Amino acid sequence: MSPRSSSPPGPDFGARVIPFGFPPRRHSCPREPGVTRPQGSAEIVVDLTDLTFCDSAGLNALLQARPTAQGLGRRVQLHDPSRQMTRLLERTGADQFFPATHA
Repeated sequence: MSPRSSSPPGPDFGARVIPFGFPPRRHSCPREPGVTRPQGSAEIVVDLTDLTFCDSAGLNALLQARPTAQGLGRRVQLHDPSRQMTRLLERTGADQFFPATHA
């Protein structure tokens, strides 16, 4: 993985921001214990700024985290997905589940 940008998303999200790397690791995915606690923001922002490629394993990690977040009243949002990630989401129909913001 090579970084696309060196600028972090910044503190103005007002949400829990989680960096997402590849290969996805349990501690970097939205299922981490700090995210599943009921207190805190209702939105989880997955920072994809440094992600240049994602395959089905990464997509599955996001898709598996979504129902867990929803069960806790939270929404998963993607920050700065690459063109490849955006195409993957669109081709699989997963783009309807994850609102995205761009840097």
